[in-house]
Amino acid sequence: AMSGDDVQALVNYYARAGYGRHVQTVCGEALRSRPGDPTLSFWRAFGLILEGSYSEAIAQLESLMERREISLACVAASIHAHKMARIVDEESVDALEDRMHREEGDANERALLACANFYALAGGPDSWRARGMAERALRMARGDGFDAKTLLGWIELTTEAAGDDDDDDLGLGAPPTPGGTTENDRARTQKAKRWFDDVLDTEEGEGHLEALMGRVKVMERLGQVAGALDALNRVAVIHPSFGPAVAEKAKMRVRVGDWDAAL
Repeated sequence: AMSGDDVQALVNYYARAGYGRHVQTVCGEALRSRPGDPTLSFWRAFGLILEGSYSEAIAQLESLMERREISLACVAASIHAHKMARIVDEESVDALEDRMHREEGDANERALLACANFYALAGGPDSWRARGMAERALRMARGDGFDAKTLLGWIELTTEAAGDDDDDDLGLGAPPTPGGTTENDRARTQKAKRWFDDVLDTEEGEGHLEALMGRVKVMERLGQVAGALDALNRVAVIHPSFGPAVAEKAKMRVRVGDWDAAL
């Protein structure tokens, strides 16, 4: 069975790609060996949100609200799902937003990380909240803070900067220009690189899966294919059950025209 961190990395990978069904499948399979795990149950409900099954997601989130490590994320996700629904239940949204204000101040590191990751992956008008929460989690971290640092790196790569109006590159059509198109994109890519390096350049953190995948994305943005492939090879060795590494390697080889190696 995959470790909890590997499962989370897989969930994050598919969520960033918008594959709600994959997210549900990954969580469903992991729940077989960890029945009732609240974190896995939360991300499975998030997969429903990605697919547009809002009322089903809200019902599942409702049943997880009292679990401390995930309750803040559940409240945030419920608000998001309610706002996405065709007819918005304003009363429920108000009650949930009150609860968010009450609970946010007392949330522990794990709860803040889960909620920040939700905001980063869900995108939309509240995605700016991810950074502040992840920064708070890092300040509270009792250990190395690797998960918070890694999340902060991904936030630089994937969320819109506050006040950013330009259309986000959805990865359609031509690959983005090295380092991103604007000065701001390039600065954020470099900032993300520093967060990932901060984790991966330590003995305990060198195999951190999410940080390695972050390094892959940074190298790709900077147009450094060799560096990206090198990081993917590390993932394949340290985390052999993480399937996306193989797919990403093939995609990258196709991009540089190395067809033989891609097959």
